[in-house]
Formats: sequence, C-alpha cells, structure tokens
Amino acid sequence: MTNFLATTCPSVRFTNQKCGHVQIQNHKVTKSQLTPNGKTKSIVKISKSEGDSICNRRIILAGCACGCCSTSLNPPSALAGGLSDFDWYKQIEAAAMETGMQRYESEIEERKAVLFSQLPENTKEVLELGLGTGPNLKFYKPETHVIGVEPNEYMDAYAKSKAEQFGLELEIKRGCGEALPLDDNSVDAVITSLVLCTVDSPSKVMREIVRVLRPGGKYLFIEHVGADPVSNPALRFQQTLFDPLQQFVAGGCHLTRDTGKLIRSFTTRLPVEATFQRVDIESFMVPEISLIAPHISGVATKAEHVHV
Repeated sequence: MTNFLATTCPSVRFTNQKCGHVQIQNHKVTKSQLTPNGKTKSIVKISKSEGDSICNRRIILAGCACGCCSTSLNPPSALAGGLSDFDWYKQIEAAAMETGMQRYESEIEERKAVLFSQLPENTKEVLELGLGTGPNLKFYKPETHVIGVEPNEYMDAYAKSKAEQFGLELEIKRGCGEALPLDDNSVDAVITSLVLCTVDSPSKVMREIVRVLRPGGKYLFIEHVGADPVSNPALRFQQTLFDPLQQFVAGGCHLTRDTGKLIRSFTTRLPVEATFQRVDIESFMVPEISLIAPHISGVATKAEHVHV
C-alpha cells in the first residue's frame, strides 16, 4: 500500500460453471445459478459491447497503492494493451486484486458503508463501473440487480461468489465507460470507486453516467484525486512531478485530476442537457498510501426533468 506506482481495481469472470444453464443469443451469454430447490439464487449475465476490444487496458506492479487504475475502461496504449491481452496476466491481475486490496478496503470500509447507506430504499438497479472482484457488493441490499461494466473476465468468479453470498442479482457487461452499453434513463444508481483516475475521458464518462441514470437517480463515488495546491502544495508538487511516470506504469492512472470539480460542473450545464440538481462532496485523506492519499466521496442527484 506504500508504492503509489502500482495499482489494482475491481473486475469480473465465470469459472467452474455448474448447476445452471447457458444461453447464447446475439453474442450475449446468460447463466442462471440455481439453488437445490430450483430457485434462482443469483444471475450472472455476460455480454459484449462493440467497444470491448478497446477496453482492456491495465498495468499492475507489485505493492499496489491504489485500487483503481488496473480497471481502466478506456482505449489501450501500445504498452498497456500488450500484457492485458494474455490470459495468464489477467488471471494474475484478478488474484492480485482479490488479495492485494484488503488493507485499503479495511481503511475505507466505514466510509463506504456510510456512502452506500445513502442509496434510496427503492433502489433496484445499480450500475457499477469497474466492478472488479466485487469489494462493494457487500454494501448493497439483498436482491439488488447490480450491473457491472468490467473488462477483465477473470474477475467474474470472485464477484459471482460475493453476489451469491449477499443474495444479489449480478449482470456483467464488457464495455467502455465512455460508451456504456446501457439505455438512457435505465438505472436507479451509478457507482464509481477508484475508476475516474484512469479513464481516457472523464467528462465523457460523466456524460454517460448522467445519461443512463433515471431522473432523480443517485451517483455515488469515491475516488483518489489531486491534492489541493493551496492547502497542500508540497504534495501537489510531488503528484505533478510523478504523474507522467504513474500514467506509464499504472495503466494511465492520473495523480492530479480534479474529479470533484468535474462532477460539480455537471450542475451548471445547459437546461437541454441532463444534469445533476445537487452534488455533495467530502474530501478526506487515506493514510499510508503516499501520493494517492487525497480522496473525495459523495453523492450527486440527477435532475428530475431533463432532456438527454
């Protein structure tokens, strides 16, 4: 957790498929996991989008400090696109994410619990970008339909196991954050957890988040960000200095993004655009993770009456 140049993030895949059925239709694979009494316990649906081939960008080094940057939902560079094409690498990555993020998740578990408690009682369908091995699944209410957009299929087995444990309906889609494979106004909530540091175009991802949210829907986020140049100029200077190297070795992860400012900017768009009617953001530091210690978390609420 002390090496800021290494990263890990949430993702998904199926192995050892038993006790169920698989249906292939229009390039979609659906699997229903059945309990001994024949009832559906959890459902994992895996489908590809047209952007799948360009959404597999990850670089992981040992000693990861950030849980996000390996789950990038953006087009690959020549470097990052290489290793991520190999199954052995993706399997190592999935295993590393499952075991290597435990200390970080322990540090922010209480904060995540408070954040997820702000999901309305009537929340039924949730989209999570960068689902990964499913570290956030324990925070959802049972029977919630969770849709995860995740490029690494070897993460699925870990997420599937957690979905069964917590009584969730899990659907996995392959795609890009900049072009989500979902309809307009189709989900009650969207979650990002250590994802926006790495995507190629955070503004496009934000537009997609607003697009797929139903009017009045909630966007919950927890992201590492650039340090405040006024209150913490020394750390900001170090982040700026090492940012190019971080991007190179950590799959495009940026140390200096002002994600909070970006999210707030979606409350000031033109009336004809989908916007947030309210954004609440809290800044905090996660100790012992060096240059990615500055974090934000919060909730944004989509306006009730919008035209996308």
